[in-house]
Amino acid sequence: NIYETSSLQKSSEEALKNKIQEEIISITNFQTSALESLAKTLIIKQSKVLQKLRELHNKTDLKTVDLAKYFTFFNLDTVNNALYIIENGVIVNTTFPTDLGLNFYNLGQDYRNFLFDLLEGNEIYNMGFNFEYRTKKLRAYSYLPTHDKKYLIEIGSYSETANQIMQMLQNRLKEIVAQNKNI
Repeated sequence: NIYETSSLQKSSEEALKNKIQEEIISITNFQTSALESLAKTLIIKQSKVLQKLRELHNKTDLKTVDLAKYFTFFNLDTVNNALYIIENGVIVNTTFPTDLGLNFYNLGQDYRNFLFDLLEGNEIYNMGFNFEYRTKKLRAYSYLPTHDKKYLIEIGSYSETANQIMQMLQNRLKEIVAQNKNI
């Protein structure tokens, strides 16, 4: 009887573990798919903005342009979007004034190499969603160098929907743990 009870308990625990694993895999697959779809939408908009700014640089030095003025033109809001003009690793113009003068090269050699690679290219580089260091919120990033390679233009965009998806996932994981104290 003890052996049978023990076997049944182990079998039940294994079934519960598999059920939880399947749910977590399903949730993360949904999250990945949803975030990729959201990122694609943002990337299209970001790419248009980057190309227009690169064209503007042919007429005006991006270091001196009032980027906030162009937000209306680009149909962007300053709450969810930020533009950065980067020269030699340093932010020389931005719509987020507290970052002005920030030296990205101080973030380490890997990031420095990443920026060099972007500047050497001639195409838009879209990163999709990544966690922003300071806020821990998801932000989609895209980059484009100017034709003369003087500046690297960066745009970062928040998505309230993306952050809601992340919050839903975190809440569900907490529920799973609360319902299954033994995991």
